[in-house]
Amino acid sequence: AKAAKLRRSMPAAVQVREVGVTPLNTADLLREASAPEEPALLKVDIDSFDCPVLLATLRVSRPAVVQVEVNSEVPSPVIFGVHYSPNFRHSDRKGREHGWFSRGFFGCSSTLAAELAQPFGYDVVGQAGAHDVLLMRRDLRLAMNKGMPWAPLRAYTAAGVARAISVRCMKK
Repeated sequence: AKAAKLRRSMPAAVQVREVGVTPLNTADLLREASAPEEPALLKVDIDSFDCPVLLATLRVSRPAVVQVEVNSEVPSPVIFGVHYSPNFRHSDRKGREHGWFSRGFFGCSSTLAAELAQPFGYDVVGQAGAHDVLLMRRDLRLAMNKGMPWAPLRAYTAAGVARAISVRCMKK
């Protein structure tokens, strides 16, 4: 149902697929979809083993910007992540009983997301919404900074983003 609705709202050139993504099938899915090697954006938001999928994707793709959902309840510098298991099953609950509302055991910390992406040449550059960390390829970030009188993209760190996300969640 969600995939059909999304498909109707997307341009014809955009492929919408309803498939379970794991670290084991990420490379195959990207290849089957003829995804570009350097897409503009990668969004990882699967409410489970987000960091293993992030790592698997960065091994085969070099997006300009990565937006990954993190567990805002895990403070920096704690490194936390749900490992992939083929036995993992999403909760069939809805609303406040599902996903990040379930309090605690899901996703990964902003510190882990930043640490996994760093060897691939990514830096934390900001946050999006209440639960997402933005990472940018370092070569692009440095090229952007050369044209700016000051470097706003260096103001973010995994710890700063984790704290900002947590504070925003507490205000709700």
